[in-house]
Amino acid sequence: SLKSRLSAFQRGKQFGWVFDNEKDILDFPDNTHLFGIDGTEFLDDKDVSAILCYFILWRVMNLADGRRLVIDIDEAWKWLENDVVAQEVKNKFKTIRKQNGILRLGTQSVEDFLKLPIAKTLIEQSATKIFLANPQAQEDDYVKGLNLSVEEYEVIRDFDPTKRQFLIKRQDEQVICTLDLRSLGNHNLRILSTGSKDIEIIDSIFQQDIPLEVKIRQLQTYYKEEA
Repeated sequence: SLKSRLSAFQRGKQFGWVFDNEKDILDFPDNTHLFGIDGTEFLDDKDVSAILCYFILWRVMNLADGRRLVIDIDEAWKWLENDVVAQEVKNKFKTIRKQNGILRLGTQSVEDFLKLPIAKTLIEQSATKIFLANPQAQEDDYVKGLNLSVEEYEVIRDFDPTKRQFLIKRQDEQVICTLDLRSLGNHNLRILSTGSKDIEIIDSIFQQDIPLEVKIRQLQTYYKEEA
């Protein structure tokens, strides 16, 4: 029963640590316009990932109240492995445009995404699709799974990843674009390509009891020296 399933999340029980705050302090203040939630620590934990994904996505989806909103779920197949979570996202996918919002689902693995029971519905409901370079692209995944033409598949497969090209498809229209970020400067590009070797430095900066503006300046200095 639902009661017995939820009892494991009571304080003192096996998963009591998951929702152990006296109050829900997950906050989205109006004066902050960009939020990021990293699911690395729990998405592979089969015991708690479903309920955590549901709670987080429920809180985020409730932001769709008419304000301009973009919800970006990267590696979406991992978030949608649970059927209940997937159904909620599927429902929101159909209505969010009426609420002045956009829901973008991203994946590095088309094969994993296509295994989702709701994959076909999500593909059909997606008005615009963006395809990055993928030299390992499989024809069946792109042509049969994503409804691309053979020519479109070959373009994506043959893109040179170093040229930052991508294909945008909307209904029967397609365009090839290039993402040129040279104007950002090398140190800002380094921020966008942060790797595991940078994590320790970043953590040490943000653990300091100093104003956020100072932390950002320290971070920029670090990347300028590394660029």
